[in-house]
Amino acid sequence: TISTRASTPWPSLVHHLALLNGRPFGNVAGGHNLYSSVPLSSIERIEYIRGPGSVLYGTNAYYGVFNIITKKSTKNGWQVEQKLLLGSFNNQTLDGSYRYKQGKLNLNLNMLYSDVDGWDAVMFDPNLMKNYSRKAFQTEKTLHLELQYDDFSISHYNSHQTKFANFWDAPEDNYIPWFKNHPAKLTDIGYTFHFNENWRIENHLSLIEKRVEWDSNGVADSFIILKANIETKLLELNLFGQLTKDSTLLTGLTREQRITSKSQTIPDAQEDYASFYMQYQKQFNDYLSLMLGGQYVNSISLKGGVSNKSDFVPRAGLIFNINDDLALKLLYGQAYRQPTIGERFLDSPGIEIGNKDLDSEKIETLETQLYYQDHNT
Repeated sequence: TISTRASTPWPSLVHHLALLNGRPFGNVAGGHNLYSSVPLSSIERIEYIRGPGSVLYGTNAYYGVFNIITKKSTKNGWQVEQKLLLGSFNNQTLDGSYRYKQGKLNLNLNMLYSDVDGWDAVMFDPNLMKNYSRKAFQTEKTLHLELQYDDFSISHYNSHQTKFANFWDAPEDNYIPWFKNHPAKLTDIGYTFHFNENWRIENHLSLIEKRVEWDSNGVADSFIILKANIETKLLELNLFGQLTKDSTLLTGLTREQRITSKSQTIPDAQEDYASFYMQYQKQFNDYLSLMLGGQYVNSISLKGGVSNKSDFVPRAGLIFNINDDLALKLLYGQAYRQPTIGERFLDSPGIEIGNKDLDSEKIETLETQLYYQDHNT
């Protein structure tokens, strides 16, 4: 689990937003672990934005945003990075990044196959008063394809994780071989249209599919209650503009649909959301700059007869560069979040139940930073 310092451990799973090359993968809950599934050879850098970020980054950007950015070709021709790892516990990992560039064409293929098999999970049988063991395992298979030609782009991330899950002290005769099965996909189609050198519009259509499932290979399927398909469809339109030499404007619209289906603990449902956001930045001189922005969020349709909920969340920032090495930042931000279908309607008998009356959440952060940086300090 990845979280922000001072965030509460369990709720923070749905309070952080994961991005892959700037496109939303969703919150960091839901079983699939994005951060262990991206090939290391393909990663250029990982960006982290602390604090409320839903104005610009969307749902779940509540405590913070994590953005994994993959490498792009810097010259024509092929660039290849390939790793093969073999180790203890029959550990096998194949990690590769294959990049091709020719003029306006960029093609990236990133691949990961990881299989850890063979270590013993030791448990205790209280009836026989002795230990017994089962073979634990973890596998990851990821294929990440990116294609860009001029202003058009398409990417497809497909990952499947399977993990040993049942580690307990109980009679061996009652042992149930549970394991976690988590496939996930992210498909994005993007197009950028340049009106002129100062104005452009960027469009994205994203589809995120995840499955949360505990399986037992048929041994005790009637007891396996954690199964759910989670699907998100997101349409996003952004307008970027250079108003003057010293000021810029960003505005955007989103239309989002979230679908839960084929779950044993959450009812089938579809919920729809929309938002409008903007941000204005002004550079007054070499020392002082200002940022103002905000987002209006509207819950178009929610399950359970809940009336539409909407809110406005602002953000602002003032940066004063005292000199080349010393600067002062004043940052203010809010974020809005509507509880998920699972949080409101989850029904795991004897384990956990949702709260249909959950209110929406809003967070407010005020941050002051004074920092000094030179070549040595």
